[in-house]
Amino acid sequence: MKKLFYALLAALALSALGACTPAEKPVISAPDPGTAAPGQQENTPANGNHSIEEEPYFYEQVAMTFGAEENPGTGELQPLPGLSLYYSANGWASASELTSADAYSWFWGYVSDQPYEELVEKYSSPLGEDYGWFYPQEEFEATLMQYFDVTPEQLRSDPLYYLAEHQGYQMPGPPGIGECPVLLLGTPRSEGEKRILPIELSYPSQASQHMELTILLAGDGQSYQFLSYLPAKPEQA
Repeated sequence: MKKLFYALLAALALSALGACTPAEKPVISAPDPGTAAPGQQENTPANGNHSIEEEPYFYEQVAMTFGAEENPGTGELQPLPGLSLYYSANGWASASELTSADAYSWFWGYVSDQPYEELVEKYSSPLGEDYGWFYPQEEFEATLMQYFDVTPEQLRSDPLYYLAEHQGYQMPGPPGIGECPVLLLGTPRSEGEKRILPIELSYPSQASQHMELTILLAGDGQSYQFLSYLPAKPEQA
């Protein structure tokens, strides 16, 4: 099973799986805290003279940073195959509810666009090559705390994902690969510094799911954090 897990993650990084076809992304180096992964909006833009909300396709980039990518054949947004916070049907009301598994799922997507050779070099498991990706705690936690209001203690709470002996995070089993919906973005609403982005998950063979992704813009408009991801209220669906 361990060999299958490693092969599966390699395949996810390189090509499409099942009904969900990942896009080809530009090759860049691994993100440092404060630097966006390939195809994603940097949380702190180079030009500090205007709000990041004014950047072209800002909300599309927010949706991608949360765990989506563009289908190269159709141009549509889709959750990343296998691991993505979009697959949480019940969602979460605050980042304090995120589990170690949720954090691993998000970080896996955040760095997965890197070339496979770089992933192997940087994230190989100290337990051996058959154990899948292992993420050092310093990079993992700093990146999560940039985008979510979480603490190291919260992220380390599940020993199935956090390996204290090796000071890092590893998934205990392979991800499932299911039906992948298309993401349809609605018109964002403003509540003070909050921005609420309606999202419809349109599945080929089941009812659509309507969710709302809420972010908080920093006071200077130069960064944001994910606040919640919840089912839309009936009047908002």
